[in-house]
Amino acid sequence: MNNCTKPVVLITFTENGDNGGPNNSHRNIIRSKLGKLYNFVPLIVPRARTLLSKKGFSNFCNTIINSKPDFVHFSGLQLEGYFVSKACKKLGIPSLMTIRGSSRDALNISFIKKMVLCYFEKKALNFCTFFYSNSVYVSNWRFLRKYKNKSLGCIYNLCSYSNRTSSLLDIKKMYGVPENGYLFVSTGRIIKDKGYDVLVNACCSICKENNDFYLLVVGDGDYKVEMEKIVAKNKLEKHFIFVGYQRNVFDYLVCCDAYISLTLHETLGNSIIEACSASLPVIASNVGGIPEIVNKETGILVDPYNMEQIIDSINWLMENRDKGIIMGLNGASTVMKRFGEESVCPNIDKAYRIILNKK
Repeated sequence: MNNCTKPVVLITFTENGDNGGPNNSHRNIIRSKLGKLYNFVPLIVPRARTLLSKKGFSNFCNTIINSKPDFVHFSGLQLEGYFVSKACKKLGIPSLMTIRGSSRDALNISFIKKMVLCYFEKKALNFCTFFYSNSVYVSNWRFLRKYKNKSLGCIYNLCSYSNRTSSLLDIKKMYGVPENGYLFVSTGRIIKDKGYDVLVNACCSICKENNDFYLLVVGDGDYKVEMEKIVAKNKLEKHFIFVGYQRNVFDYLVCCDAYISLTLHETLGNSIIEACSASLPVIASNVGGIPEIVNKETGILVDPYNMEQIIDSINWLMENRDKGIIMGLNGASTVMKRFGEESVCPNIDKAYRIILNKK
């Protein structure tokens, strides 16, 4: 063990992935009570094109070794998992990988590219010392069975639960949402994989029938411009609010009435956990690990390909606002119990102690 009184944990952050799920999860770990037990040192993981060069990978290895960590905690699978695990293996430093996704789930990449990325993911599993999954759904992936001797099971993402119910922002007033308007919010990367093409078309259909519907979109991505064009084509600009990337997402959440995510694949869903912590009822896709967060007590699960079901669910929440409020309160309670410090931190601590004893 390192000579410091507390073990040194090098914990990764993806370059330019500021508000992404992995970065938020690791940020929450550092800010948690685990900080009293471990000395967390952030490690920025450069983009793949940098690490593919001999010089870039060498510099990355030097950064790791100069930090003198007892072990490295990183996110995987994907390319980040490969490069970090390879560096740790080369340097003889124990590594703990949190599996938060796989290229196997990716929809908009070619078959050949997917096979190449899956090859690197297998290498990451071979290189790492231990891993755990961020949902039961991920833990049950068949291809992980081969590595069961390295698996520490499922440990949920740690949520930075807040009991704030108000914001310094007044989104409805700022953007002219009337008092009887019902403001949905969606956050994250605006790409087709996250179901934004389905969402914009469903919302446009609702706006033509119900003038009380409004949607706030927090985030940026490849599909944002196309989404704005569809809204403009339907002349519904006053019902859609695009605010781009925001660091203070929670301040926007607490100004809204409900949350919606129509993602086509998701291992768990940090953005959904955060929405629940803001006491919002949730409409979300019945895919991946999302049912581990959302159920009939906290929201509505939908088929992201079923437009009629999506529209009916949105209309139901707008017509049953009191029931939506109860769902939101149930969601906040679920998040605090299942994804809060008292539940998650002991499991992370246990995983850390296992890897320290292995050293």
